[in-house]
Amino acid sequence: MKIINLLPIQIECLKRWETIPTLEVFQNELFQKVRPYFEEAFGTAEEIYEYLKDPNLNWETYRSQALRINEERELKRIQDNMLKVENFFQLKLEGEIVVFAMFHYIDGYARFDKGTHRVFIGLSTEHENDHYYDILETHELTHVARESRGETWQGWGIPSNLSNDDFVESQPVLEHLFGEGFSCLISQILNPGFPEWEYVYQTQESFEMILKHAHEVNRVMHEQIKLEESKPEEADYFKLYHSEHYNPPLPLFTQYVWAKAWVEKLSKEKSPQELLTRCSLDFRSHALDFKLTRRL
Repeated sequence: MKIINLLPIQIECLKRWETIPTLEVFQNELFQKVRPYFEEAFGTAEEIYEYLKDPNLNWETYRSQALRINEERELKRIQDNMLKVENFFQLKLEGEIVVFAMFHYIDGYARFDKGTHRVFIGLSTEHENDHYYDILETHELTHVARESRGETWQGWGIPSNLSNDDFVESQPVLEHLFGEGFSCLISQILNPGFPEWEYVYQTQESFEMILKHAHEVNRVMHEQIKLEESKPEEADYFKLYHSEHYNPPLPLFTQYVWAKAWVEKLSKEKSPQELLTRCSLDFRSHALDFKLTRRL
């Protein structure tokens, strides 16, 4: 994969911007230079500028953290994590990796479009543990490895060259769960030894809360999987991200906890290398039989 490093452009701007820049300055000094990579994925200059005005963004803290990013170390980390995934699956990853510091808005996003990927890695020094980005990057790169394989989509009758908009709209609930669970599992295999909750983007407290309500998590997952079969137009994996879809409301990425546990059980029967190219539709019955428990 080609690495596109936007950090130098951004860092030069941040050195000048001791306070939040005006929209005009932001647009002229930064956005126009990164526009080919950002606009399609994140919106116009005006839309991205809203992130800078977010009351939850402490500009002084963000700027200080961004200016401390060790660019050389982080680029080497990305290259090392690429090799980890490529060696594990014995394949060559294709696409682009865009490296930047995205105002704490996003830290990782694998954007699939017309058969190829552009992976966005938003760096920050706010994460005290260096392994956070090892987990994140191998997670996103596993999406690249799986989603770019035509076999993943054949069983669903979905072409692998969809635009991103069509891909997002047509991705089945079951494939969403399988894909996220698989990426979480591979990130643990390639970066072993850290707390279980870190591989599913939880704190210890939120992880224990999700397990405490395992019965509700199972209900919601099975409901959406069944709905996809009986009334596909009503199934919606986006609902799984919304805390209010659970009773009681549960943390963001709750479905990742269920999905990883499910795929981990599945991997006891089939190797990760085999699962990489299998259509998730093959495992619908397995998913409906699976139940998250209060203890993993």
